[in-house]
Amino acid sequence: MTRFLILCAVLLIAFVPARAQTEAFEPAAHIPADAPVFVEVLLTDALDSVLTPLGFAPNAFATLTTYFLDDPAAAAAIRAFTHDRAGMVMNEGRYTLLVLGVTDPEAARAYLDAQPFSDSIITLTDDVLYLGEPDAVAAAQRAGGRMNVNPAYARVLRALPDDATLRAYVSPAELDRVLFADTLFPLAQDLLRLNPAQSTAELGLLAAAGIDGLGITATQNDEGTINMRAALKIDAIYDTPVVPPFTLGLYIPAEAGAWFMAHDAAVIAIPTTLLLDNPTALLMQPISALTVEPVQSSVALAETFIGATLAELYPLINGEYAAAVIVSDDRAVLPLFWLRTSDADRVLEHIENTSARLWIDTDGTRLFNITRAPIDGFDAITLTDFPDDGLRPVIIRLADDVIAVTTAAALDRVIAGAADSFSVDASDHAATFALNGALGLFNGAITGALDLQADGLIVLDVLLAP
Repeated sequence: MTRFLILCAVLLIAFVPARAQTEAFEPAAHIPADAPVFVEVLLTDALDSVLTPLGFAPNAFATLTTYFLDDPAAAAAIRAFTHDRAGMVMNEGRYTLLVLGVTDPEAARAYLDAQPFSDSIITLTDDVLYLGEPDAVAAAQRAGGRMNVNPAYARVLRALPDDATLRAYVSPAELDRVLFADTLFPLAQDLLRLNPAQSTAELGLLAAAGIDGLGITATQNDEGTINMRAALKIDAIYDTPVVPPFTLGLYIPAEAGAWFMAHDAAVIAIPTTLLLDNPTALLMQPISALTVEPVQSSVALAETFIGATLAELYPLINGEYAAAVIVSDDRAVLPLFWLRTSDADRVLEHIENTSARLWIDTDGTRLFNITRAPIDGFDAITLTDFPDDGLRPVIIRLADDVIAVTTAAALDRVIAGAADSFSVDASDHAATFALNGALGLFNGAITGALDLQADGLIVLDVLLAP
């Protein structure tokens, strides 16, 4: 799987839009329907500068063919009589099959007859060339269902752009092998049941039978940017959820090196509660052993500690939320968080009461003092006697329905943002995010959006700008 991800990343950067073919070739029509991972790519000749430094063959086609044939010269000869589109199969993290459409069967036969290649590794039919492990080549030629008529693949494919340079499909079986999907999906449903107010979409997901698969595509645009899409298809039935537009972008400072906005902060509040209460249950357990019981226990403890039930708290934390990171002039990372709530006063009261009981040592000594007092006219809660004054947490009410959580070092940015700030474009996505060069991690920018669409389709769109 690691090699697959590396190759995907390389191809995403280096592939250019499709060039015309005199005849269409559909690799999926020649791939077994039960292939764990199926990758379809558009081959080009302009990859030398990217592939060679990474240790791959001097072009994309050579990278693929030399994986099976220990003869780099064979790539150019085979490329002369094959289509631009190629299909690959992966099984348990390794390439097992490469399928190529043949444009000149006579030339292909003449070339193969003159080579010492084993028929079990490379096989030619009337219009298809198979390269791969013997068992995979034999399986591809046996009678049986093909990927292009696999219903689950078809449902995922409908969510992907037709003109993508790279397109991959990861089957439910492979998702389970790599990500323990058979364990995590029921666990996610159990966590969803903790939500006191379930939407039509959530009810549909609770009734879902399983996952159809994951689709990934990438296309390079004329200006050099790269569009990527990941679509997870769940076998569920419900209408497209109605999501209100974001508004907290008005508070995000223009200097933010990264920001994230989403709806329903309870989604992060429940696992955060478990992480704070019992990190071993979340971080040290094998994925296959994870259950909902530690979460239920932590939520019950939090309810007792706060003095309110989850049903009472949920209306306060189910609104829009945003997070951002600023890098200061001295390269310190400053975190910022905003929450739109139905009652900011009640949120501050819960935080104040809980904090008074939270920061106490085992011998009863108070670790920090809690102060609630206005800061620049805004109601705020701060921890005094904190070891590092710049890292001292501050919770501040910016409006009747907006609170912010930050540190003392970033407080001026939060207050300035409440008056006059950079406005992130409003949208009706389920979540949206951006990263830019201000973080100092890379040049360029990455923007993306997550959408919850009808019938169990979760789509992530990302734009990479060098």
